[in-house]
This record gives sequence, structure tokens and C-alpha cells, in this order.
Amino acid sequence: MSRAPSGVPYFPAFFDLQGRKVLVAGGDAASAAKAAAFAEAGARVLLASPFPGPEALALSPGVRIAQRGWLFGDLIDCFLACAGPRLPLGAVERLANAAAEAGALFYAVDRPALSDFSSGSAVRRGALSIGISTSGAAPAFGQALRRRIEAQIPEQAGAYLPAADNLRAKVKAKLEGAPRRRFWADAADAAFDLMQSGDAPNSEKAWAAWLQRRLDGAKSEPAQLIVIAAPQSVDDVTLGQARALSRADVAFIAKGAEQACLSLLRRDAEQRAVKDLSEAQTAAAALSAGQLAIAIVSR
Repeated sequence: MSRAPSGVPYFPAFFDLQGRKVLVAGGDAASAAKAAAFAEAGARVLLASPFPGPEALALSPGVRIAQRGWLFGDLIDCFLACAGPRLPLGAVERLANAAAEAGALFYAVDRPALSDFSSGSAVRRGALSIGISTSGAAPAFGQALRRRIEAQIPEQAGAYLPAADNLRAKVKAKLEGAPRRRFWADAADAAFDLMQSGDAPNSEKAWAAWLQRRLDGAKSEPAQLIVIAAPQSVDDVTLGQARALSRADVAFIAKGAEQACLSLLRRDAEQRAVKDLSEAQTAAAALSAGQLAIAIVSR
């Protein structure tokens, strides 16, 4: 995989490795780190190296260690093969060809031109994974961005996710359509605000109780209309406006209004052209309960 042309981004994707076989060829610390990450994602990992280092040996028994070079048989039913950074180029190319023949994806650490995909930088908090890629243009910038995002997302975020997942059936039974989306959007924003303030629940059980209290108090609310004076560019959008745009069910766009902020609009939101704010208000009055509408008007 070669570096993307300037200005062309890579497509972001995530692999479900639960129960899938992954081969890591290499026994150095970087190879061990990759093997550990694959195992953490639920993969069945085999690390093959004639001379595995202490970091690799410490992964056993969670990672199976084979103190030998990789064999073609290791690639049978293999989903992904990974070459460590210290393998000679010829060895990496042989593994890449064997992986292709076996129908496995191939990834070579620090060798994007030989890889089927790029892993980029990542921020992880439990089941939360945030991938960052500069499409090969400036990896150090991606790493710097990762550090800043990590500072913004506390460890409590990892405990929120399973609590929310366990409540999904109850929310689905009580709320439908727009009110359900609104419940989850409000809960997510409130949860993140608590994390930022330092007052967030510190366990899955505490998050579950917090979410249950919100659900107990949830009720169908009338449709809401938020008016946004169209900013000149995305850089001028406020946090409140960004939240409204990402949660909107309907966007009323007044004639002549700047449309730069529409890139932040929820993907499946309905867009309607209107003459002015008055027409948007009239249309919003006919929306279903719980729907959120925004009116984008000229400054």
C-alpha cells in the first residue's frame, strides 16, 4: 500500500479480531507490542521468532510463542499476518507474498508500501477506539494529535460504554425514534461534561445507575427548533452549534445563508430549503414530538 496522493485521505475502518487468528513474525519489543494489541482485541495470536525477546516471552500464555521462524502452515485460516520492524526486507516480502496466497491481510510495521492497510495512531479507553491517520503525510502530527485527544478523554469513558450498552434494551422499550436518539445524545453530552469536570462516575456500576436515573426521568418532549446564524467557515462553529448540528433530525436552510457548517450536520438529517426564519418556524411546528430541528439563517 503506497502513501495516498497529497490531499487524498485514507478510508477509516476497524477490524473485529475477536476469535480470529493473527500471526506476528518478529520477537523484538515493537513486535511484542503489536501482538499484545491484537490479543487485547480478542485475536488468537501466534508470535513466531527464533529469538523472542523478554517483552515477547512475557506475553505467554495470552499469546502463543513459537521459538522458530514462521511457517506457511501458520497462515492457514489466518486473518492477518504482521511483520515486525526488524525483519529484513526480503523476509518481509516473502511473508507478504505468502499472506496474499493464503488470503490473509498483511501489515508490515513501518513499511506502509508493503502493507494492505495502515494502523495509524489510536486512543483507547475500554471498547472506545479512536483512530488517527494523516494518510502517511505526517505521522508525527498524528501522534501529537493522539496525545492531545488522550488528555481530553479520561479513563472513565471506558466504563461508560458497557453501562450504556447494557441499557440499550430498556431504552428501546421505553423510547422510539427521535426521542430515543435525543436521550442517547443528551446522555453522551452530559457524560462527557461530567468527565471534563472531574465529577464523573468512576465505575461501570455507577455509570449504569446514572443512566438509569436519566431514563427514569425521560419523557416525550415537543419538537425543538434551534436557530443558527450561519458561520462563514467550520472554524467559526461554536461547541453548542456543533452539538445541535450533529443531533438534528431536520435542517431548515434559509435562502442566502452560508452553508459551510453543513459538513457537521448529522448524516441522515433531512435538509429543507426555506425562504426565511418565519417559514422554518412554521414548518418546525408540524414536526413530531422529540424531533430536533435547526434553522440556518444569514447573519
